[in-house]
Amino acid sequence: MINDASVAVATHRPSNRMPFQLGLFDTREVFRRKKTKGKKSGGGRRKRLECMMEYLRQTYRLAAYTLLRWGGGEPRAADAALMVLAYGGLGMCMLRDDPKVVELGCDPDFRYRHVCAQLQDMRIKADLEYACSVDLSVTSSLEYPACLDARYLCDAEHIVEAYRNLWDENTKPVAQLLAEIEDNGVYEVEDIWKDPLYLHDLAISLMGPSASGLLQEGFRLRDRTMFENGVKELDSQARNVRKAGLLLTLAGYIFFAEPEDRMDAMLASHKDRKRMLDNYEKLGEMAATIALYRLPRDRESLRAVRALLMHETGVYADKMGELMGLADEPDGEDEATAPVMG
Repeated sequence: MINDASVAVATHRPSNRMPFQLGLFDTREVFRRKKTKGKKSGGGRRKRLECMMEYLRQTYRLAAYTLLRWGGGEPRAADAALMVLAYGGLGMCMLRDDPKVVELGCDPDFRYRHVCAQLQDMRIKADLEYACSVDLSVTSSLEYPACLDARYLCDAEHIVEAYRNLWDENTKPVAQLLAEIEDNGVYEVEDIWKDPLYLHDLAISLMGPSASGLLQEGFRLRDRTMFENGVKELDSQARNVRKAGLLLTLAGYIFFAEPEDRMDAMLASHKDRKRMLDNYEKLGEMAATIALYRLPRDRESLRAVRALLMHETGVYADKMGELMGLADEPDGEDEATAPVMG
């Protein structure tokens, strides 16, 4: 399905598998070509492309949900769900990397593995560096959620400092780095805080793919205003984590009514209702992506991630309570030492 949607976007030709309704898009109306009373009906080129992009985003969302819902027995399921939400096409490559899928005739080009290995290597380096830098006498006394908060706040502070230090340096765009890794394999990273790819990945882990755009694009374009606006967004998120904790901060993105049930949405224009619905869904995707990066991969945590993605407020509230009580459970494991990055 993702491949089908990707081809539609690349060729600007709608797929026959596209649903009749995508959010507030009536796809039959958008792609209608017949003329009525001398006027061509249907949407313009921009609207058609927007509709096809929405189809692609929905397939990514469906893939992530499917992996989280039924992939519990597959160790790579959560990793693939994260890549689908954070990197789109790379996540699709992970789904194709299966003997049964290859037998169906897909292109056996698995250079994406180099990218996954590179990201994993940098995340491990970051975990080790953090473990060596913290005061164990302090962190060992912290309960499980507080460890997540401490790591988040540390990363949020360091990423801004790292971007500022690289501001006047000639750095490669992340897209170029990803392409080079696919072609040439992994490279050795001496200092993760000087690597634009690691900072890109870290920004997504802090704010999600969409919300981190100002920070990342501001740095890529060396647009000071855009970058500082991104810093303000991150500072706001960090303040919420400092006050309420990461688990409750993530809850804040889903604990409100769907646009269809809100009075202001009922009275709004079609364009404004679409914007509300888009923001509603993206907030769930943002929260789920951050959670996949920063929560452990145990069953209860992954169920909480799924609840964030689908705005299941009651389920997330229950799971959040269980997660916050993990430190009190005599299960013989020290949850505070669990890795908090992917």
